[in-house]
Parts: sequence; C-alpha cells; structure tokens
Amino acid sequence: MGKWLAAIAKGLSYAAGPFKPGVDFLLRLYDGELAERADKKIQEMISENKHLSLEVIEILREIKQRDPVSGPQFVNGATAIINLIIKEKIKVVSPQQMEEMITPSLLESEIATFFQNDFASMPTLIKECRKCWGRPQQIHSFLSLVGNLGFDTSGISTQVPIDVQISECINQLFSPLYDSDQRIRIIGGLADKAKGSEILHLAHQLLIINSQNR
Repeated sequence: MGKWLAAIAKGLSYAAGPFKPGVDFLLRLYDGELAERADKKIQEMISENKHLSLEVIEILREIKQRDPVSGPQFVNGATAIINLIIKEKIKVVSPQQMEEMITPSLLESEIATFFQNDFASMPTLIKECRKCWGRPQQIHSFLSLVGNLGFDTSGISTQVPIDVQISECINQLFSPLYDSDQRIRIIGGLADKAKGSEILHLAHQLLIINSQNR
C-alpha cells in the first residue's frame, strides 16, 4: 500500500466535503503499482529533499486516466499538495502527519493553489462562480439561473457585494435547506452555463457519484 499517497487521498477525502473523491477508487489505488511508484518518489522528496515533483506529477497523470471523475478529483488535489510541499508551505515527516495536515482550513488558506489545479471543493466552487458571474452585469444572470433551477433567491441580499451574494448562495445550497437532488440540479445547471469550467463539471459529477453511493 502506498502510504504517502494514501495519506494524501484520505486527507483530501475529508477536506473536500461534499466533493470527496470516491472511496472505492481510492481503495483500488492504494494497492496499485502506480501508487507505489508515486509513493517512493514522494518519500524521496520529503526525506531526502530531492526535487522530484515533475516525476511525481507525471505518475499522477497516469493515475488520472483510471477514472473519469474520481481520478481527476484526486489527482488535481494531490498535485496541489505536491506544489505546496515544493513551496515549503507543507512540512511533514510522516504519512500520518500529512493526512492530518490536509484540512478544510488548508484548502481555504491555499485556495489559489487548489483553484489553479481545478480541485473541486467549497472554496474553489465559490471562487469559480465569482470568476464566471462576479461582474455587476452578470450577477442578475447568476441569481436568475439558480432561481430557475429551484434555489430560493429571496434570502440573498442584493445590498451586499457581489462576491458575498455568490458565496452566500453556494453556502446556503449546501446547508440542510437543500437536498442532494436539488444540489445536483443546480450545480449541473451552473456547469452547463459555464462551458469549459472543469471545477463546476467535476463538482456536478462528484455530487452524482456520492449520491449514488449513499
């Protein structure tokens, strides 16, 4: 079993919340030859301070092809973690410490790295929606779109900044006010409208998978 890669996988699974990579995919990955190869390179990177990031990322790209949904989500997140290790924003000496280090607060504080690598999480989802609909002439379209898809926009104040309106909308969507089917429908509608958005498309597919696994 690849201990370092497993630690990253488990940490990402907890930190991603509703967009966690599929558990079955991760379990299959742990015992694979690709996982062992990546594990060895990560061990050398961390314990011997070797610059092997490109080699690790190349192996991760191979892993990405194994599952069209969970593969990209896991690899996108793992690539972000490798980049944070390179920048010395994550300093660990054991797989257990690595798993404990990957928290929702890490995703929040290092949002640029996870966003750049298209990792679907609540912070990156909000950032993507702000990117797509964050201008004054776009916010009405955003609220109309989610409203037509079943979101109650009456609780969103138009007197606050646009970024706040979008973040409040997404946060409310993932509160107990809405069920799994409603979230799938609304995020799917956003993904269809924002063509080319890997984060929104991936988030939609992950919500479907996690709903089916319940």
